[in-house]
Amino acid sequence: MEKPFMQSCIAFIEEHLDQDVNVAVLAKEMGYSLFHFHRKFQQEFQMTATAYMKGRRLLAPPPYCFIQRNV
Repeated sequence: MEKPFMQSCIAFIEEHLDQDVNVAVLAKEMGYSLFHFHRKFQQEFQMTATAYMKGRRLLAPPPYCFIQRNV
């Protein structure tokens, strides 16, 4: 399919990893109905949007990893 859809999805997800964004919010942001977005995302990424977001959150370092503490 088209690259802008893929790039827009990835960019939005990456920018909001620390927030509780669900598929309905992502679909609305991309301008698709929930049904059409789910189908399109799965066709492009070979997984559901929920699975992709969960995987990205697991791989992303938590914000507190960057805080230096004096012990």
